[in-house]
Amino acid sequence: AAGALAAAAPRAWSAWRYTDADRHQRLLRQFALGEWETVRVLARELRPQLQQRLELLFDLDVRLAGIHARDHGLDEALERLEPWRPRLGKRPGAFDAGVASVHLMASDTAGHVAALERALAADAGSPWRRVEATLAQARFGDAGRADQLLGPLTDARLPRHADAPLQWA
Repeated sequence: AAGALAAAAPRAWSAWRYTDADRHQRLLRQFALGEWETVRVLARELRPQLQQRLELLFDLDVRLAGIHARDHGLDEALERLEPWRPRLGKRPGAFDAGVASVHLMASDTAGHVAALERALAADAGSPWRRVEATLAQARFGDAGRADQLLGPLTDARLPRHADAPLQWA
């Protein structure tokens, strides 16, 4: 019996983790569809399993802050994220990149652009931070600044899925 249990344990653990991954996928889908109450429910279910996964936990809180900003106001939503700033200290630009999406959910396009510029300043060597800042400038900011940011990206070695955003910008 002990041998059978030991042999089944890894598969059971994988199935359990798959359930968490499936729940996260459902959360992303419901967020994209604007089903805010379902997102809140799934977030409450996922939170205990994400305690060791800092990036996913931050993403979850950013999404919930975005919903809060949309429904109740930007300032309070940003205050909810502030405890994350020191926790993400080893990931330059990550906090401001998350904050940028909260600004966008609140229809604060100037704040969105400014946050992505701060993220780029914190991690200037990251081509993805540059792509994000370029897109923000192209959509809501200064076309000249977008063009300036785009310049070095034409020579950067980016994955193929970066082609469409760069062509759009």
